[in-house]
Amino acid sequence: MTTVTTRIGKVMANNQRRQEHFAQTTFGIIAPDQDTEKVLIEKYRHEERSREIEEAWQGHLSILQRYVCDLLLENQQLRMKLVAANEPERRQENAGNL
Repeated sequence: MTTVTTRIGKVMANNQRRQEHFAQTTFGIIAPDQDTEKVLIEKYRHEERSREIEEAWQGHLSILQRYVCDLLLENQQLRMKLVAANEPERRQENAGNL
């Protein structure tokens, strides 16, 4: 009977130490279920924040693409005006060379 009691005591002591090990965290004593819940909540918050950052960058990218397109169009219009303004001079040069 004493042997059985000692073995049960050892098993209970080992089991209790395991439970204490999992219950200890850097924030204090927290039950394993609460710790898992906190990890899941933090993971969800991280994913949500990552999604928000991605959406913000996509918005910035879209605005920059519009600016580049506007600049390219304006550049083309200015180039066409410059060619049209230089056209009379080219005609005179070509007429003088004939």
